Parts: sequence; structure tokens; C-alpha cells
Amino acid sequence: MVTALSLSLVACGRPEQAPPQQKAADSLKEPALQGQVPLADQESGRSQQPYMWNMRLVGQQDIQNRGENGNLGWIGDCAYVSAYFGGHDPLMGMAVIDASNPKNPELVKLMPGTPGTRESQVEANEARKIVVVMPFRHPKTPYGDPPGPSQLQIYDASADCKAPVRVGTYDFGDVVTHEHRISADGNTVYVSRSGTGVVQPGERDPGETLYAIDIADLAHPKLITTWDLSEEPGMPKSGMHDLDVNDEGTRAYTNTRWIIDGVRHQGLSILDISEVQERRPNPKIRRISSFNWGPPENFGGTHSSAYVTIKGRQYVICEDETMGTNASAPWGWARILDVTDEKYPLQISTIKMEASEAQYGAETNPDKAYYGAHYLGVDDRHNASLVFFSWYSSGLRAWDIRDPYLPREIGYYIPGARTDTKLAVSDSYPNNKVDYVYSFIRYRPETGHIWFNSLFNGFMIAELVDNPLRPATPAAH
Repeated sequence: MVTALSLSLVACGRPEQAPPQQKAADSLKEPALQGQVPLADQESGRSQQPYMWNMRLVGQQDIQNRGENGNLGWIGDCAYVSAYFGGHDPLMGMAVIDASNPKNPELVKLMPGTPGTRESQVEANEARKIVVVMPFRHPKTPYGDPPGPSQLQIYDASADCKAPVRVGTYDFGDVVTHEHRISADGNTVYVSRSGTGVVQPGERDPGETLYAIDIADLAHPKLITTWDLSEEPGMPKSGMHDLDVNDEGTRAYTNTRWIIDGVRHQGLSILDISEVQERRPNPKIRRISSFNWGPPENFGGTHSSAYVTIKGRQYVICEDETMGTNASAPWGWARILDVTDEKYPLQISTIKMEASEAQYGAETNPDKAYYGAHYLGVDDRHNASLVFFSWYSSGLRAWDIRDPYLPREIGYYIPGARTDTKLAVSDSYPNNKVDYVYSFIRYRPETGHIWFNSLFNGFMIAELVDNPLRPATPAAH
């Protein structure tokens, strides 16, 4: 196994304020540790200005400075930004943004939120021009609402991406869901339930770990089938965080975890979902293989996966998440697995921030920042060259993966913190002197623009200054 080396950055003097679109300069770089927003910068106010290298901001929509922004979906020039929590306040709902002018994205409307839920999940599908929001029941929101529903809320945006219309709802009852993924043809939504599947004494069974929902008829979604590891003889209940689905709809690449003898097992599990795609009677989902890095790497939780092809071979890029008020180094990072032989996945490289590593914990733990990975996006899943990560307090990170054995970082943008946002901040993010880049990431090859969200800054569009896939880019303004 070859491990990608961390990219060391040269320490520099106290930065001066500079416009975000300025070409990368030493004064705008992060400090010596890759990915770090140090406590000294937080206390001085420096962290309220962006850090960047080979990347600059093109445009931004802060969504009335609400804060508590969640995930990102898109159709054409429209972006959909979920609120982290649903609630009664008009700010607590999905934002619809017109990004046809990337220098000045416009807020079109805010859809109503769902009180008592984490409403942080949204995804859209270009093929059918649909948007699926997934609020899920939450026992304690920052707004004091009683626990709400767990649902898929389905919007039709085919007439106008700026005016999605809610046309269907699927209710999961008592099941607390967590993530969802729409199949490429837009006819199936795969919904995961997080955790490890352990049923505590006196508690009800938390449900299955994966649900396949038929949305061919948007107004009448229905359950197709479910899957859990416990369907295999001798295996325990399981949980799943996120997943990806291939274009054919025959394979799911899942971030699955389970407990055996008190030890958490977690990593990538590949599932055969072809019977669901084919709509066979009584379809079954079957596990093909698993590649677990926990144990021994059990300090984070397996979180996100992206299935890609690079020079004719198949890979899955996975990330681990580490977060929470008491979390500390080491933090979760990313890794690349070769899945060309799907029965025998093989890890070939890792992608880390220096700020994520245990050896620097004495320097980074006082920052009270989150230095773990979260979601990702690539330039072209059919022939990937670049991968972009939302890396919480380490910002938006860009890596060249044309050689997947030796990925290398080529740019980053860390938004400046916002200490004046309007919505109450949940106790999941106690430090507002850093921002948290949170969302799925979109790369637009026709422009080189990168779409992403952060918790406090809302929706942003960035670009690489020197992009290996494009000619030299002139200044954005």
C-alpha cells in the first residue's frame, strides 16, 4: 500500500485582510499545519477572514446570514441548500438559489421547514429534475420542538428549477433515518439508518439499515425492500451512514458498521442491488464483499463513498467522520480503494490533513475545531482527475487523483468564520470562531466552478486559480 504524503505548507507572518478573489498569496495561506485554523488566529480575529491557496471565491449567497446550513443539491443553474434543523422560523427550510450569475447567486425562496427534525439532507436528480429533502426525527433540536417525522419530501422541478413543487411524501414512521441517495435514473431512493444496529436493553429495534423506496410515481412513493447485515447467518444488526450507487443501479457502495463481541467493525461494503433496479418480485439485496479498516482504525466513523473510474479501473473514495464537542485528534480522513475486482476491494492510498493526525494533537486540540473529513465530489465520475472534499474546519480541499496511488493536494479555500449568524447554533458546533464546510460538492467542467456549502457562510462558488484541467483562469473580478 502506498500512502499519500501530507503537503507541508510554509509558515508565514500575520496575514493582512485581502479580497477573497485575490490570487493565492503567502499572506492568505493557512499556518504551518495543513488544514489548521489555530486558536491564536481565532482569538485575534484572523479566522474571520478566509485562508486560501491556488483557489479563490467567485460568488456567495449567505441565505440571509441564517447560519446552520446543511447539504447541497443542484439542477442546472439552481442550487438547493437545506437548513441543518427544521423549525417554525421562516429561515429554517430549504433555500432555492439561482446561480446563473455565479458572481452573484440570488436567493429565490425559502421553503417551509419541518419542526423537530434534522433537515440537513437534500439531493437532486438531473435526469428527472427532482429534489428530495429528507428531514429525520431528532430528539433534541436547538429550538425546543418535540421530535418530528422521518420523511422523504419529493419536489418536482421539471417546469422550472427555481420553483420546485412538492408532489409526494414517504413517511418512515418511528425509524430515524440519516442519509439518502437517488439512483441515476431517478426512480429509486436508497435511505440509510445510521448507528451500529445495537439494540439497547429496553429499547425497540431501530429498524433496518437500508431502505429502497420506489419514486417512479413521484406522488405515490412506496417501499420496495430493505436490507440489514443480520439477514446473513450469524451476523449482527448493522448501521449505515452514507452510500453511492453506480450509474446502472446494480451496485451500492456503502459505509456500513456493526458490533461483534463489543468491537465495532466498519468500512466499505459493496451490495448487489440489481434485483431492486430490475423491479423483480420480492427483490433481495445481497452483500458482495466488505473491506473494513475498523478495527484497528476506529477513532472515526465510516461516512461517505464515491464510486469513480480512473483510467479504466474502478475505485471508491471513502471518508471517515470525526466530530463532537469532546472529539480530538486523530480525526477521520479519506482513502482510495480499488474495487475493480469487487469481491476483493483493496486500499491503495490515503488522503490526510496534517491537522487530522494524532502526532499534532497537542497543537490542534486546543483549537476546538473539527479537522475531520465529511463529503466529497469529483470532476467526472467516469474518468476522475480531481476530487474535492468538504473537510469541516479545514475547508474545501482539492486533490489531484490522476495517479490514485499518489494523490496530491493542489488547492484549498477555508471560509472566514461568521460570529453574527441569526439562527441558534446547535451544540454539535459549539465554536463559531471557525466555519465548517459541510456539503456535497459539485464541479462544473464547463466553467471550472466548484459549488459547496458551509455551516455559517451558506452557498459558495469557488475556482482553482491554476486548474490542471483548464487553461489559466483570469481573475474572477
